[in-house]
Amino acid sequence: MLEASQVCRINHGHSVRGRSLCTHGESVSVRKLIIIGVVVLLAVLFVQPIRAYRAAQSELTTAREQLDSARAIKERAVKERDALGTREMLVREARRRGYIFPGETPFSVGNR
Repeated sequence: MLEASQVCRINHGHSVRGRSLCTHGESVSVRKLIIIGVVVLLAVLFVQPIRAYRAAQSELTTAREQLDSARAIKERAVKERDALGTREMLVREARRRGYIFPGETPFSVGNR
């Protein structure tokens, strides 16, 4: 009569009924290979979505920074507009830029 280890070698780890007669080596390594294969497959399937998620997060961060910058520029422009809203500030800014009222004579004081 054959021993279990001899049947494993002859039937590649399986008896006639399909049950494993091997208690060492072959069946364990097949299970390990299947588990490793499933883990690798899952890892490969999740790599691209994770990369896409990180890229989207990076783009979102950049967009938020640009939005914050645009809001700050708008806030400064609104403050400047409000400050120039008074006649006095408007006249002061116009004179700084070289404008004069009709009938005035322009002259310059300072270094030549």
